[in-house]
Amino acid sequence: MIIHFVAYPNAKDYLLLQALYKVFGIPWYEADIADQSDLKVSEEEALGGYRSAGEPWRTFFDKHNTSKTTLFFARTRRLPQDDLPFVYVSRHPASIFMEVATARRAEGREDPDALLREILGLGVYLDWSAHYREWKDHKERVSGYFVRLEDFCADTLRTLVKIAVRLHLPKPQKFEEHSCQLPPDRLSEFNEIDPATRSLLFALHGETMAELGYQQPGGPSAENLIEGLPPGILAKALTLLRDESNLSKKKANEVQSMASYIASLENQYKQETGTLIARINKLTQANPS
Repeated sequence: MIIHFVAYPNAKDYLLLQALYKVFGIPWYEADIADQSDLKVSEEEALGGYRSAGEPWRTFFDKHNTSKTTLFFARTRRLPQDDLPFVYVSRHPASIFMEVATARRAEGREDPDALLREILGLGVYLDWSAHYREWKDHKERVSGYFVRLEDFCADTLRTLVKIAVRLHLPKPQKFEEHSCQLPPDRLSEFNEIDPATRSLLFALHGETMAELGYQQPGGPSAENLIEGLPPGILAKALTLLRDESNLSKKKANEVQSMASYIASLENQYKQETGTLIARINKLTQANPS
């Protein structure tokens, strides 16, 4: 059996994958790497359960998809075209966005709009809320289990038991106490950034955050933040979205060998960008200058 293992980029979901390997002996693969013929796995990665397919992923997947004895996790970000079960790991979006923006600064890539780009989901498949909701809708058709990284690290053993029961995993190999150290939550850092950017985060993702049990990291209520959303941050967000959309079209025209692939991605991106633009336009109307 193959189980999809899903998370938004930088959610630190590999911590749960490593725990599942240590307790149940279930290895995992990166399903989003198309050709793994030359993919090398370090000794440290192997100890955490990471494996290389050693061939194109689709060939490997098709070979094992119908096997009744094979069991592994296929780590992915994108929605698959199958009915296999999945585990979805969420993490507080403020922690994810701050971590990426901080990493960019550490790499010397100064971008004053880095955090805003992360909130809008630019450069990735979908924005944070849309990604979660896509998989939530998928759960209407297949078996899925949602878990917060924060809950896993707070009560690791209990979380593993719940996953095992829900997915009918085999008897544990080492069902001993397993601990997880939660990565820095970055919420204190997030609370120190400009109120306009914080307002936009809650305007775009507040509903999903509330659904997943993520509270606002201090300050006034999310409702008050949204009510006081400055028009300037909305205008900047719209500019970034439209610039990114235009850039995507240019790439499709310039790279002929990948035109069909990029065109398919662009179509997905265009739909999501249109949704975001519509949401921000609605906020602009509610917050006229």
